[in-house]
Amino acid sequence: MPEWIPMFTLPNITMSDSIESDGIALVATNDSRLAAISDAHPAFRKYVARLKTEFGQSVAPSFILAHKGRRFGRISRGYFHGELS
Repeated sequence: MPEWIPMFTLPNITMSDSIESDGIALVATNDSRLAAISDAHPAFRKYVARLKTEFGQSVAPSFILAHKGRRFGRISRGYFHGELS
């Protein structure tokens, strides 16, 4: 079972390298974590393969993944005002 969960698809962002920080990763289509998710979930692989531009050309989107072991709490309103709580 994959350790990462796909949270968002970013079809308008193409990346060559991945960025990871504190249980969140912004990954390219060729990332090994995404390959593990695709191997475990054929419907996800099919979803990625079907992503196209408005002209029918295939795209290589980026994805935001969350690590299964990371717990994300609520973000308080103070977080956005510089008062971490």
